Amino acid sequence: MPTQAFPKREEQTMNKFRKKLKTRFELLRAKVAAKRPTYRERLLLVAILSVCLLLWASSLINGFREANAAHNAVQSELAENKLFLSARDAVRKRLNEKAKELHGGNKLSGTDLLALIQDIGAQTNLRPETGRPSSRTEGPFDVITVRTTLRNAQLENLIEFDECISNEYASIAVTDARFTPVPASPDGQTLTASYEITAFLLRENPQPQTR
Repeated sequence: MPTQAFPKREEQTMNKFRKKLKTRFELLRAKVAAKRPTYRERLLLVAILSVCLLLWASSLINGFREANAAHNAVQSELAENKLFLSARDAVRKRLNEKAKELHGGNKLSGTDLLALIQDIGAQTNLRPETGRPSSRTEGPFDVITVRTTLRNAQLENLIEFDECISNEYASIAVTDARFTPVPASPDGQTLTASYEITAFLLRENPQPQTR
């Protein structure tokens, strides 16, 4: 009898062990199922990740645009500087030429100014009537003035006369101009013009003015 009871007791012990192991396994599986995210939670997580990715991509694109705009601005400034440097010699040469025209070293006199006015009148089909040149000193300049009358002159010729003086001679300017229509003019474009033409000559060693 004792020999037969031992296997039965052992079998009962094993059954209890299996039941206990099964119970623990069920508890473990329930814990794992409780920790697993639901479909809604997974959908919310995907949405959050998508928004974060979109914000990161937008920031990256804006940074690229700003860097590209800064690069274009630098390139434009470099192009402008290159253009300025390439034209610097020509500008400097032109300024030197204008300075020589203003300088008294060219020895322009009243007689020379009269001859110049007559020459410009011939170029523009006009006949200037000039008065006697007057000279004076203003600051560092020697100033020569000639009163000139242009009778029965067409308006387009007067415009050409004025442009020729203004564009070709830096030291000479029309400082006063008055126009009177000719009554007998059929088209109203014939005028009598009275000009004051002045030459400004920079002296080589201007003396300071005293009060």
